[in-house]
Amino acid sequence: MIEHTKHQIIKYDGIPVAAIIPYDDYQQFLDWVADQAGEDILSDEEYEAVVNEKNTIPHEVVSAMVRGRMSLIRAWREYLNLTQEEVAKRMGVTQPVYARMESGKTTTRLSSLKKIAKAFGVNHEQLDTTED
Repeated sequence: MIEHTKHQIIKYDGIPVAAIIPYDDYQQFLDWVADQAGEDILSDEEYEAVVNEKNTIPHEVVSAMVRGRMSLIRAWREYLNLTQEEVAKRMGVTQPVYARMESGKTTTRLSSLKKIAKAFGVNHEQLDTTED
């Protein structure tokens, strides 16, 4: 019979890629890291709250914005695989009007951001780059 060990190393092509440890050891490790960092690490509940936060922006959107030097609105549209025409139709405006909003060359009014957000199915706070 095989005895269970305290931990297990998973290898791929002979190279360690992951470790499985008992949950109690994991919790102790998190406590140790928090002590080392001088601050608390997120609890499971706090982590879930952050992950499920409605006003977050996906990494892919931010990366596209930075890499492609595009507006946040355009990055969101491309992330959602929408065309300018589709978004404009959902908003009840023409494509050139929407394109001007998306360009980032002018400031988009809050009322327009809310319409764009509704067309995207996101919260308008996720499109607003102005600081409070």
